[in-house]
Amino acid sequence: MKQDLWGACKFLIPAVILYYIVRWFYDLIENFWWDTVLFRFHIFVDGEWRKIFLFLASVVLTATLLLVVGRILRFKAVKTGLDFIARHIPLLKYFWSGGEDALDGHRITPVLFQHPMAGEWKIGFIMGDQKLSDGKEFYRVFFITGVGDHQFIDKSRPDLIIPLANSAPEVMQFVASFMASGPKVLTRKNGPVKPPLSGDGP
Repeated sequence: MKQDLWGACKFLIPAVILYYIVRWFYDLIENFWWDTVLFRFHIFVDGEWRKIFLFLASVVLTATLLLVVGRILRFKAVKTGLDFIARHIPLLKYFWSGGEDALDGHRITPVLFQHPMAGEWKIGFIMGDQKLSDGKEFYRVFFITGVGDHQFIDKSRPDLIIPLANSAPEVMQFVASFMASGPKVLTRKNGPVKPPLSGDGP
């Protein structure tokens, strides 16, 4: 009986929390469109079907807005402007990193890496390089542990890291879906992520 109660709680509590989050988010969107434009039209003010019309209008307007903004963000001039602003406003970097073009490029590289302490293999993303004052270089690897975590991998230890040829969005989908969807095969890239430093060895 305790096991059944615990199982029901594990299902119902997240479901209720998700419901209230979705409801709060929808109310926020509906109020935005109501205050912006919908209050001007009689069909959304009175009538038996008012709530249904209001819901449909909010969904359509939100989808249209997202499509328009997405199209605008594709323009090279807009990307250049946002990249310039992000370099001067650190907070913007959390919301703008160049879009999917950056994920498909070389700034984010999917990898399998072996945790130096635990010895476990994990999926991560190389986010860049980190250099110490003595010249030693590391890969900055981000991996997801519920909220996200990071790890430094010594560039002179190529045995600890396997670069993947799969695209970053594809691997992110794999991780975000709890490995239920995404690439069926993780393809290894030929060669290291970058050439090792001269004179370095494992």
